Amino acid sequence: MDERPIDLTPLDPALDREAWERRVAAIMVLAAPELARRAAAASPALVLLGWFRPALAAAAVLSICAGASLALLGGQAEGPLEETPIAAEALHLPTPVGIWLEDDQAPSVADLALAVDVGGGRP
Repeated sequence: MDERPIDLTPLDPALDREAWERRVAAIMVLAAPELARRAAAASPALVLLGWFRPALAAAAVLSICAGASLALLGGQAEGPLEETPIAAEALHLPTPVGIWLEDDQAPSVADLALAVDVGGGRP
């Protein structure tokens, strides 16, 4: 392994001063319209408003569509709605877990041991 440091001076872009200044001048010419646009911006709030305007319009359209569909579908229900299953039934949870959820209590160590023992005591 070579212990000498690597000479990276040939990679220095500023070695050729004239080429370096031409590059900087070209970048500044190309960036001038964007820099002028940013300088003319009245405030950051107006820039953010320009970004959020399409999102706010989409949200308004979605809320109008949702309200219209709820209004159309809400009047068609006749009689009481069917009873929806509780979370334990909908998720097909074991009965002990459903009881823990209904009672809003934490399982005991023995309950957890029984719930984990799904193999029926086999090793």
